[in-house]
Amino acid sequence: MMFDIISKYTSWYANSNLEALRSIKGCEHVTLPYLDETGPDTRENGFPATFNEPNFQLDGEIIDNPLYSYELPRNITDSTPKDLYTKGKGYKTVRFPRSGLVGTTEAREETARHNKQFTLERAADLLNENIKNWLGQHITVEGNRIPTGARRKFYDALHAPNYTVYSNTTSAQAWNNMHASEEHNSLVVSIESPHNDIHLALGGFQIQGSANFSAVIGANGDIVTFLLLSTGPIHFDAEIGGERHSGL
Repeated sequence: MMFDIISKYTSWYANSNLEALRSIKGCEHVTLPYLDETGPDTRENGFPATFNEPNFQLDGEIIDNPLYSYELPRNITDSTPKDLYTKGKGYKTVRFPRSGLVGTTEAREETARHNKQFTLERAADLLNENIKNWLGQHITVEGNRIPTGARRKFYDALHAPNYTVYSNTTSAQAWNNMHASEEHNSLVVSIESPHNDIHLALGGFQIQGSANFSAVIGANGDIVTFLLLSTGPIHFDAEIGGERHSGL
C-alpha cells in the first residue's frame, strides 16, 4: 500500500513538472534529467563526468558548462553574525572538496589557500570517491569510520508504514521512538535521510568543535548551504533522481 502511494505521488509530481516544461514552445519533447544515485554506474564511478567539466563544445564552439557551476546574478547576504556565507554578484558555486566560504576577508584568504590544493582532475576524483563512499558503507574522517549506507536507505525508505514517516526524518524518528519497545520492531527510514546524505557527499559538512562529516577537512560546497543549495546545477538532477527512485 505504502509503495503504491509513493509511486502515485512521485509520478504525479514528476509528470506535473514535465507537462509544465512541455507547454513551452520549442520544448514539447523535453524530458527531465536525473541522477541515478542507486545505479551501477554511480556505484562504480560516482556521478557523470559532464558535471565536472568547466567547458564543452556545442556546435563547434567552446562554451561554459552550465552543469559545472552557477554564477550568481546578484548579491546574497548571510544574516548570521559570522557572515561566512555572504556571496557577491558573480560568485561561482563550488562542490566538494572545494570551499565556498567568502563572506569575510579571513574566510576568503583561507578558502583561496584551501582550493589551491586541487587541480580539476583531483577535485573530480575526490568528489566521485566521496559520493561512492556515502552511497556505500562508510566514509573515513581523520582516520575514523563513519557509517553512511545512503544507497541502502533509498530502498529501506520504501518500507515506511505511511507517507508522513516516509517523507521526513523528524516523523521517522518520532515513529521509531514510539515503537521502540515493541518486539521485533525494526527502525524505519525516511527518504529525507539518503537525500540529506547526498547533500553532504556533494558539499562536505563540519561544525567547528562539533560534528565533522567531511573526508576533506575544509570542504564547504554550496549545496549544503540553505542560501545557495538550490543554485547548484547538480541539485535539480539529484532531486529528480530521488523522486524517480521513489516512483519506480
